[in-house]
Amino acid sequence: MHEFSKISGCTDCPLLEHSRENSIYCGLTDLAWMGSLGDERFFLIIGGKPCAAHAQKISDFSPRHQQNFATAILETSDIQDHERAFKSLEGEVRKLGQDRPNMRELVLIGTCPTEVNDIDLSLMTKRLNDKLAPEIMVSCFDGSGIHTIASQGEDGFIASEIGKATQSEDAKPLVVGSLCAESDKELNSYFESLQISDICRIPRRSVENQISVGKNTHFWMTQPYLSQSKSFLENLGSQYVPAPVPIGERGTTAWLWSIAQKFGVTRRHFDEVTLPVRDAARRCIEDQKEHLKGKTVLLLPSYGLEIPLARYLKLECGMDVVGLDDQNFTNELVSKDLERLGQLDVSIDASDFASCVKIARSLKANITVGDHDISRALSSEGFSTISALDLMMDQIHFYIGSKNLTLKFAQALQSKPNKNLAAAE
Repeated sequence: MHEFSKISGCTDCPLLEHSRENSIYCGLTDLAWMGSLGDERFFLIIGGKPCAAHAQKISDFSPRHQQNFATAILETSDIQDHERAFKSLEGEVRKLGQDRPNMRELVLIGTCPTEVNDIDLSLMTKRLNDKLAPEIMVSCFDGSGIHTIASQGEDGFIASEIGKATQSEDAKPLVVGSLCAESDKELNSYFESLQISDICRIPRRSVENQISVGKNTHFWMTQPYLSQSKSFLENLGSQYVPAPVPIGERGTTAWLWSIAQKFGVTRRHFDEVTLPVRDAARRCIEDQKEHLKGKTVLLLPSYGLEIPLARYLKLECGMDVVGLDDQNFTNELVSKDLERLGQLDVSIDASDFASCVKIARSLKANITVGDHDISRALSSEGFSTISALDLMMDQIHFYIGSKNLTLKFAQALQSKPNKNLAAAE
Protein backbone atom coordinates (compact mmCIF):
# COMPACT_ATOMS: atom_id res chain seq x y z
CA MET A 1 0.00 0.00 0.00
CA HIS A 2 1.04 3.53 -0.68
CA GLU A 3 2.25 5.41 2.41
CA PHE A 4 -0.51 7.65 3.75
CA SER A 5 0.91 10.66 5.58
CA LYS A 6 -1.47 12.94 3.66
CA ILE A 7 -4.29 12.38 1.22
CA SER A 8 -2.80 12.41 -2.27
CA GLY A 9 -4.45 13.60 -5.44
CA CYS A 10 -5.77 11.70 -8.44
CA THR A 11 -3.84 12.18 -11.67
CA ASP A 12 -3.46 9.00 -13.66
CA CYS A 13 -6.03 6.55 -12.33
CA PRO A 14 -9.23 6.20 -14.42
CA LEU A 15 -12.56 6.77 -12.72
CA LEU A 16 -15.26 4.12 -13.03
CA GLU A 17 -18.54 5.11 -14.68
CA HIS A 18 -21.48 4.94 -12.27
CA SER A 19 -25.03 6.18 -12.02
CA ARG A 20 -25.79 9.32 -9.99
CA GLU A 21 -26.34 7.36 -6.80
CA ASN A 22 -22.99 5.62 -7.01
CA SER A 23 -20.52 8.24 -8.21
CA ILE A 24 -19.81 11.53 -6.43
CA TYR A 25 -22.51 10.52 -3.96
CA CYS A 26 -20.59 7.58 -2.45
CA GLY A 27 -20.22 6.94 1.27
CA LEU A 28 -17.00 8.95 1.46
CA THR A 29 -18.91 12.14 0.75
CA ASP A 30 -19.90 13.01 4.31
CA LEU A 31 -16.45 13.08 5.87
CA ALA A 32 -17.47 16.25 7.73
CA TRP A 33 -18.43 14.33 10.84
CA MET A 34 -14.93 12.84 11.19
CA GLY A 35 -13.61 16.14 12.45
CA SER A 36 -16.02 16.20 15.39
CA LEU A 37 -14.96 12.91 16.97
CA GLY A 38 -11.72 13.99 18.63
CA ASP A 39 -8.11 12.86 18.43
CA GLU A 40 -8.69 9.38 19.86
CA ARG A 41 -10.02 8.08 16.55
CA PHE A 42 -8.34 7.91 13.18
CA PHE A 43 -10.17 7.03 9.97
CA LEU A 44 -8.25 5.23 7.25
CA ILE A 45 -9.81 4.93 3.79
CA ILE A 46 -8.60 1.80 1.99
CA GLY A 47 -8.99 2.61 -1.69
CA GLY A 48 -7.58 3.96 -4.91
CA LYS A 49 -6.42 7.34 -6.10
CA PRO A 50 -9.95 8.43 -7.08
CA CYS A 51 -11.01 7.79 -3.46
CA ALA A 52 -8.13 9.92 -2.24
CA ALA A 53 -8.99 12.70 -4.69
CA HIS A 54 -12.63 12.69 -3.65
CA ALA A 55 -11.74 12.73 0.05
CA GLN A 56 -9.34 15.62 -0.58
CA LYS A 57 -12.07 17.60 -2.32
CA ILE A 58 -14.36 17.12 0.66
CA SER A 59 -11.67 18.00 3.20
CA ASP A 60 -10.79 21.22 1.38
CA PHE A 61 -14.02 22.65 2.80
CA SER A 62 -12.69 22.20 6.32
CA PRO A 63 -8.92 21.64 6.57
CA ARG A 64 -9.07 20.80 10.28
CA HIS A 65 -10.65 17.45 9.39
CA GLN A 66 -7.56 16.35 7.47
CA GLN A 67 -5.71 15.52 10.66
CA ASN A 68 -8.26 12.80 11.49
CA PHE A 69 -8.16 10.73 8.30
CA ALA A 70 -6.05 9.64 5.37
CA THR A 71 -6.13 7.22 2.44
CA ALA A 72 -4.08 4.05 2.13
CA ILE A 73 -3.84 3.62 -1.63
CA LEU A 74 -4.07 0.06 -2.93
CA GLU A 75 -1.29 -0.91 -5.32
CA THR A 76 -1.47 -3.67 -7.94
CA SER A 77 0.66 -5.91 -5.73
CA ASP A 78 -1.88 -5.51 -2.87
CA ILE A 79 -4.71 -6.61 -5.13
CA GLN A 80 -2.75 -9.64 -6.33
CA ASP A 81 -1.54 -10.68 -2.87
CA HIS A 82 -3.95 -9.98 0.00
CA GLU A 83 -1.50 -11.31 2.60
CA ARG A 84 1.03 -8.76 1.42
CA ALA A 85 -1.67 -6.10 1.63
CA PHE A 86 -2.37 -7.03 5.25
CA LYS A 87 1.30 -6.94 6.26
CA SER A 88 1.72 -3.60 4.55
CA LEU A 89 -1.36 -2.24 6.33
CA GLU A 90 -0.17 -3.59 9.68
CA GLY A 91 3.17 -1.84 9.27
CA GLU A 92 1.53 1.46 8.41
CA VAL A 93 -0.91 1.16 11.32
CA ARG A 94 1.92 0.54 13.80
CA LYS A 95 3.74 3.57 12.44
CA LEU A 96 0.53 5.60 12.71
CA GLY A 97 0.19 4.54 16.34
CA GLN A 98 3.72 5.80 17.06
CA ASP A 99 3.03 9.12 15.34
CA ARG A 100 -0.31 9.57 17.14
CA PRO A 101 0.16 8.38 20.73
CA ASN A 102 -3.36 9.55 21.66
CA MET A 103 -4.99 7.28 19.09
CA ARG A 104 -7.14 4.63 20.78
CA GLU A 105 -9.28 3.52 17.86
CA LEU A 106 -8.60 3.01 14.15
CA VAL A 107 -11.55 2.85 11.77
CA LEU A 108 -10.99 1.27 8.36
CA ILE A 109 -13.32 2.44 5.59
CA GLY A 110 -14.06 0.12 2.70
CA THR A 111 -14.38 1.48 -0.84
CA CYS A 112 -15.25 0.34 -4.35
CA PRO A 113 -11.68 -0.99 -4.94
CA THR A 114 -11.73 -3.11 -1.76
CA GLU A 115 -15.07 -4.64 -2.75
CA VAL A 116 -14.32 -5.17 -6.43
CA ASN A 117 -11.05 -6.88 -5.53
CA ASP A 118 -12.56 -8.98 -2.71
CA ILE A 119 -10.36 -7.52 0.01
CA ASP A 120 -11.89 -8.70 3.27
CA LEU A 121 -11.69 -5.70 5.62
CA SER A 122 -13.60 -7.55 8.34
CA LEU A 123 -10.91 -10.22 8.44
CA MET A 124 -8.15 -7.59 8.35
CA THR A 125 -9.88 -5.80 11.23
CA LYS A 126 -9.99 -8.98 13.31
CA ARG A 127 -6.32 -9.76 12.63
CA LEU A 128 -5.28 -6.22 13.49
CA ASN A 129 -7.27 -6.35 16.73
CA ASP A 130 -5.55 -9.61 17.64
CA LYS A 131 -2.21 -7.84 17.35
CA LEU A 132 -3.00 -4.30 18.58
CA ALA A 133 -5.81 -4.54 21.15
CA PRO A 134 -6.37 -3.27 23.76
CA GLU A 135 -3.94 -0.37 23.14
CA ILE A 136 -5.58 0.34 19.77
CA MET A 137 -9.00 -1.01 18.87
CA VAL A 138 -9.76 -1.48 15.17
CA SER A 139 -13.17 -1.42 13.50
CA CYS A 140 -14.44 -1.05 9.94
CA PHE A 141 -17.46 -0.07 7.87
CA ASP A 142 -18.38 0.14 4.20
CA GLY A 143 -18.17 3.43 2.32
CA SER A 144 -18.20 1.83 -1.12
CA GLY A 145 -20.13 3.67 -3.80
CA ILE A 146 -21.42 0.31 -5.03
CA HIS A 147 -23.69 0.06 -1.99
CA THR A 148 -23.67 3.45 -0.28
CA ILE A 149 -24.66 6.97 -1.24
CA ALA A 150 -23.63 10.33 0.19
CA SER A 151 -24.42 10.41 3.90
CA GLN A 152 -24.64 6.62 4.27
CA GLY A 153 -20.99 6.73 5.27
CA GLU A 154 -21.98 8.25 8.59
CA ASP A 155 -24.92 5.85 8.84
CA GLY A 156 -22.58 2.89 8.31
CA PHE A 157 -20.13 4.08 10.95
CA ILE A 158 -22.84 4.71 13.55
CA ALA A 159 -24.38 1.31 12.82
CA SER A 160 -20.95 -0.24 13.49
CA GLU A 161 -20.86 1.66 16.82
CA ILE A 162 -24.29 0.26 17.73
CA GLY A 163 -22.95 -3.21 16.97
CA LYS A 164 -20.49 -2.79 19.87
CA ALA A 165 -23.23 -1.88 22.37
CA THR A 166 -24.09 -4.04 25.35
CA GLN A 167 -27.73 -4.84 26.10
CA SER A 168 -29.31 -3.58 29.30
CA GLU A 169 -32.86 -2.96 30.50
CA ASP A 170 -31.61 0.15 32.32
CA ALA A 171 -29.91 1.74 29.32
CA LYS A 172 -29.93 5.54 29.16
CA PRO A 173 -31.72 7.48 26.39
CA LEU A 174 -29.66 8.19 23.27
CA VAL A 175 -29.07 11.07 20.90
CA VAL A 176 -27.87 9.58 17.62
CA GLY A 177 -25.97 11.39 14.87
CA SER A 178 -22.88 13.51 14.53
CA LEU A 179 -22.72 17.28 14.85
CA CYS A 180 -20.03 19.82 14.15
CA ALA A 181 -18.07 20.85 17.24
CA GLU A 182 -19.95 24.15 17.59
CA SER A 183 -23.39 22.51 17.41
CA ASP A 184 -22.26 19.80 19.82
CA LYS A 185 -21.22 22.46 22.33
CA GLU A 186 -24.53 24.29 21.87
CA LEU A 187 -26.57 21.14 22.50
CA ASN A 188 -24.56 20.31 25.62
CA SER A 189 -25.28 23.79 26.99
CA TYR A 190 -29.05 23.25 26.61
CA PHE A 191 -28.87 19.84 28.28
CA GLU A 192 -26.94 21.36 31.17
CA SER A 193 -29.39 24.26 31.58
CA LEU A 194 -32.36 21.89 31.40
CA GLN A 195 -30.65 19.56 33.90
CA ILE A 196 -30.69 16.66 31.44
CA SER A 197 -27.69 14.54 32.37
CA ASP A 198 -28.60 10.88 31.95
CA ILE A 199 -28.37 10.82 28.16
CA CYS A 200 -25.78 9.14 25.95
CA ARG A 201 -24.49 10.04 22.52
CA ILE A 202 -23.75 7.98 19.41
CA PRO A 203 -21.17 8.25 17.98
CA ARG A 204 -19.29 8.15 21.25
CA ARG A 205 -17.36 11.30 22.13
CA SER A 206 -14.64 9.13 23.68
CA VAL A 207 -13.69 5.54 22.94
CA GLU A 208 -13.76 4.99 26.71
CA ASN A 209 -17.52 5.58 26.77
CA GLN A 210 -19.59 2.43 26.71
CA ILE A 211 -22.95 2.24 24.94
CA SER A 212 -25.86 0.23 26.33
CA VAL A 213 -29.20 -0.29 24.62
CA GLY A 214 -32.35 -2.16 25.55
CA LYS A 215 -36.13 -2.31 25.34
CA ASN A 216 -36.52 0.76 27.54
CA THR A 217 -34.11 2.90 25.53
CA HIS A 218 -35.61 5.91 23.78
CA PHE A 219 -33.57 7.59 21.07
CA TRP A 220 -33.66 10.75 18.96
CA MET A 221 -31.93 11.49 15.65
CA THR A 222 -30.04 14.67 14.81
CA GLN A 223 -29.80 13.79 11.09
CA PRO A 224 -32.47 12.63 8.62
CA TYR A 225 -30.35 10.03 6.81
CA LEU A 226 -29.57 7.47 9.53
CA SER A 227 -32.11 4.81 8.51
CA GLN A 228 -29.74 1.87 8.99
CA SER A 229 -28.78 3.04 12.47
CA LYS A 230 -32.46 3.46 13.37
CA SER A 231 -33.19 -0.10 12.22
CA PHE A 232 -30.25 -1.50 14.19
CA LEU A 233 -31.45 0.17 17.39
CA GLU A 234 -35.05 -0.92 16.87
CA ASN A 235 -33.90 -4.49 16.27
CA LEU A 236 -32.30 -4.33 19.73
CA GLY A 237 -35.64 -3.24 21.19
CA SER A 238 -34.96 0.50 21.45
CA GLN A 239 -37.76 2.97 20.75
CA TYR A 240 -37.44 5.80 18.24
CA VAL A 241 -39.06 9.09 19.29
CA PRO A 242 -40.32 10.87 16.15
CA ALA A 243 -39.47 14.57 16.01
CA PRO A 244 -38.58 17.12 13.34
CA VAL A 245 -34.92 17.34 12.41
CA PRO A 246 -33.42 20.08 14.67
CA ILE A 247 -32.90 22.58 11.85
CA GLY A 248 -34.50 26.01 12.10
CA GLU A 249 -36.02 27.57 15.20
CA ARG A 250 -39.26 25.60 15.02
CA GLY A 251 -37.62 22.27 14.23
CA THR A 252 -35.12 22.72 17.04
CA THR A 253 -37.78 23.68 19.57
CA ALA A 254 -39.98 20.68 18.72
CA TRP A 255 -37.01 18.28 18.81
CA LEU A 256 -35.57 19.61 22.08
CA TRP A 257 -38.98 19.74 23.75
CA SER A 258 -39.63 16.08 22.88
CA ILE A 259 -36.45 15.19 24.80
CA ALA A 260 -37.20 17.54 27.68
CA GLN A 261 -40.64 15.98 28.19
CA LYS A 262 -39.12 12.50 28.56
CA PHE A 263 -36.92 13.88 31.35
CA GLY A 264 -39.80 15.56 33.18
CA VAL A 265 -38.79 19.14 32.34
CA THR A 266 -41.70 21.56 32.79
CA ARG A 267 -42.74 23.79 29.92
CA ARG A 268 -42.08 26.83 32.09
CA HIS A 269 -38.47 25.80 32.73
CA PHE A 270 -38.02 24.83 29.08
CA ASP A 271 -39.19 28.27 27.95
CA GLU A 272 -36.97 30.02 30.51
CA VAL A 273 -33.95 28.26 28.99
CA THR A 274 -34.83 28.43 25.31
CA LEU A 275 -36.92 31.59 24.75
CA PRO A 276 -33.91 33.96 24.58
CA VAL A 277 -32.17 31.92 21.86
CA ARG A 278 -35.47 31.20 20.10
CA ASP A 279 -36.22 34.91 19.97
CA ALA A 280 -32.73 35.64 18.63
CA ALA A 281 -33.23 33.10 15.83
CA ARG A 282 -36.63 34.57 14.94
CA ARG A 283 -35.25 38.12 14.97
CA CYS A 284 -32.53 37.09 12.56
CA ILE A 285 -35.15 35.78 10.12
CA GLU A 286 -37.23 38.93 10.57
CA ASP A 287 -34.18 41.10 9.85
CA GLN A 288 -33.56 39.23 6.58
CA LYS A 289 -37.22 38.81 5.56
CA GLU A 290 -36.97 41.37 2.72
CA HIS A 291 -34.29 39.21 1.07
CA LEU A 292 -36.04 35.87 1.72
CA LYS A 293 -39.81 36.21 1.57
CA GLY A 294 -41.34 35.14 -1.71
CA LYS A 295 -38.03 34.09 -3.26
CA THR A 296 -37.98 30.76 -5.05
CA VAL A 297 -35.70 27.88 -4.05
CA LEU A 298 -34.89 24.62 -5.82
CA LEU A 299 -33.65 21.75 -3.64
CA LEU A 300 -31.83 19.21 -5.79
CA PRO A 301 -30.96 15.76 -4.34
CA SER A 302 -27.75 15.71 -2.35
CA TYR A 303 -27.31 14.54 1.24
CA GLY A 304 -30.86 13.93 2.47
CA LEU A 305 -31.32 17.36 4.07
CA GLU A 306 -33.81 18.50 1.43
CA ILE A 307 -37.07 17.99 3.37
CA PRO A 308 -35.96 19.61 6.67
CA LEU A 309 -34.52 22.49 4.63
CA ALA A 310 -37.77 22.83 2.67
CA ARG A 311 -39.75 22.95 5.92
CA TYR A 312 -37.46 25.63 7.37
CA LEU A 313 -37.24 27.76 4.22
CA LYS A 314 -41.00 27.68 3.50
CA LEU A 315 -42.49 27.95 6.98
CA GLU A 316 -39.90 30.10 8.76
CA CYS A 317 -38.35 32.16 5.98
CA GLY A 318 -41.41 32.52 3.74
CA MET A 319 -39.64 31.22 0.65
CA ASP A 320 -41.39 29.41 -2.20
CA VAL A 321 -40.10 25.85 -2.79
CA VAL A 322 -40.46 25.28 -6.55
CA GLY A 323 -38.65 21.95 -6.79
CA LEU A 324 -37.93 19.17 -4.28
CA ASP A 325 -36.54 15.72 -4.97
CA ASP A 326 -38.96 13.17 -3.55
CA GLN A 327 -36.56 10.26 -3.01
CA ASN A 328 -36.79 10.71 0.78
CA PHE A 329 -40.55 11.24 1.11
CA THR A 330 -41.03 7.75 2.58
CA ASN A 331 -38.25 8.18 5.14
CA GLU A 332 -39.75 7.94 8.65
CA LEU A 333 -36.99 10.16 10.00
CA VAL A 334 -38.54 13.16 8.20
CA SER A 335 -42.19 12.24 8.86
CA LYS A 336 -42.65 15.07 11.39
CA ASP A 337 -41.03 17.54 8.97
CA LEU A 338 -43.45 16.41 6.25
CA GLU A 339 -46.44 16.81 8.59
CA ARG A 340 -45.50 20.44 9.13
CA LEU A 341 -44.53 21.08 5.53
CA GLY A 342 -47.87 19.87 4.18
CA GLN A 343 -48.66 18.96 0.59
CA LEU A 344 -46.18 20.27 -1.97
CA ASP A 345 -46.83 19.60 -5.65
CA VAL A 346 -43.25 20.34 -6.65
CA SER A 347 -41.77 16.86 -7.00
CA ILE A 348 -38.85 16.55 -9.44
CA ASP A 349 -37.07 13.52 -10.85
CA ALA A 350 -33.39 14.47 -10.83
CA SER A 351 -31.86 11.10 -11.63
CA ASP A 352 -28.41 12.26 -12.75
CA PHE A 353 -26.12 15.26 -13.17
CA ALA A 354 -27.58 16.24 -16.54
CA SER A 355 -31.19 16.12 -15.34
CA CYS A 356 -30.33 18.24 -12.30
CA VAL A 357 -28.83 20.93 -14.52
CA LYS A 358 -31.76 20.71 -16.96
CA ILE A 359 -34.32 21.15 -14.16
CA ALA A 360 -32.41 24.11 -12.73
CA ARG A 361 -32.28 25.80 -16.12
CA SER A 362 -35.99 25.21 -16.60
CA LEU A 363 -37.20 26.42 -13.19
CA LYS A 364 -34.79 29.38 -12.91
CA ALA A 365 -35.20 29.55 -9.13
CA ASN A 366 -33.78 32.52 -7.27
CA ILE A 367 -31.47 30.11 -5.49
CA THR A 368 -30.58 26.45 -6.07
CA VAL A 369 -29.20 24.05 -3.48
CA GLY A 370 -27.40 20.97 -4.78
CA ASP A 371 -24.29 18.85 -4.73
CA HIS A 372 -21.00 20.72 -4.88
CA ASP A 373 -20.21 19.85 -8.50
CA ILE A 374 -23.73 20.68 -9.67
CA SER A 375 -23.72 23.96 -7.76
CA ARG A 376 -20.38 24.87 -9.26
CA ALA A 377 -21.61 24.11 -12.79
CA LEU A 378 -24.79 26.16 -12.33
CA SER A 379 -22.87 29.01 -10.71
CA SER A 380 -20.66 29.24 -13.79
CA GLU A 381 -23.84 29.86 -15.80
CA GLY A 382 -24.87 32.71 -13.53
CA PHE A 383 -27.23 30.92 -11.15
CA SER A 384 -27.22 31.77 -7.45
CA THR A 385 -26.39 28.54 -5.65
CA ILE A 386 -25.51 27.06 -2.28
CA SER A 387 -23.49 23.86 -2.12
CA ALA A 388 -25.14 21.19 0.02
CA LEU A 389 -21.63 20.09 0.94
CA ASP A 390 -21.05 23.55 2.39
CA LEU A 391 -24.18 23.09 4.51
CA MET A 392 -22.97 19.67 5.66
CA MET A 393 -19.71 21.19 6.85
CA ASP A 394 -21.28 24.23 8.52
CA GLN A 395 -23.10 24.83 11.80
CA ILE A 396 -26.75 24.49 10.74
CA HIS A 397 -28.38 22.67 13.67
CA PHE A 398 -30.19 24.24 16.61
CA TYR A 399 -30.76 27.96 17.25
CA ILE A 400 -27.34 29.32 16.37
CA GLY A 401 -27.40 27.11 13.30
CA SER A 402 -30.77 28.64 12.36
CA LYS A 403 -29.20 32.10 12.37
CA ASN A 404 -26.29 30.82 10.28
CA LEU A 405 -28.66 29.27 7.73
CA THR A 406 -30.75 32.42 7.53
CA LEU A 407 -27.73 34.60 6.86
CA LYS A 408 -26.27 32.11 4.38
CA PHE A 409 -29.41 32.13 2.23
CA ALA A 410 -29.92 35.88 2.55
CA GLN A 411 -26.34 36.58 1.49
CA ALA A 412 -26.56 34.17 -1.44
CA LEU A 413 -29.74 35.90 -2.62
CA GLN A 414 -28.00 39.27 -2.46
CA SER A 415 -25.09 38.10 -4.61
CA LYS A 416 -24.45 39.62 -8.04
CA PRO A 417 -27.39 39.47 -10.48
CA ASN A 418 -27.75 36.55 -12.85
CA LYS A 419 -26.46 38.17 -16.04
CA ASN A 420 -26.67 35.01 -18.15
CA LEU A 421 -30.32 34.44 -17.22
CA ALA A 422 -31.23 38.08 -17.69
CA ALA A 423 -29.68 38.03 -21.17
CA ALA A 424 -31.52 34.83 -22.05
CA GLU A 425 -34.83 36.32 -21.04
